[in-house]
Amino acid sequence: MVRLLVERDRQDKSKEKRRRLGDRVEVDQSMLKLAVKCDAADIIEYLAWDKGVVPDMETLASIGK
Repeated sequence: MVRLLVERDRQDKSKEKRRRLGDRVEVDQSMLKLAVKCDAADIIEYLAWDKGVVPDMETLASIGK
């Protein structure tokens, strides 16, 4: 669900060369921090691995709690 909110849907699904569109919103550390606070593992994985958001030290410390 988060992926649908963040990323744009490609209109043309053909095999032709496609222009890469940017995301609808810029994801940042505050979103990752909120996902950790809510204990939403799937959102944490998406933000950290798929979108490359690097957590700050406070977020890293709260992951294990």
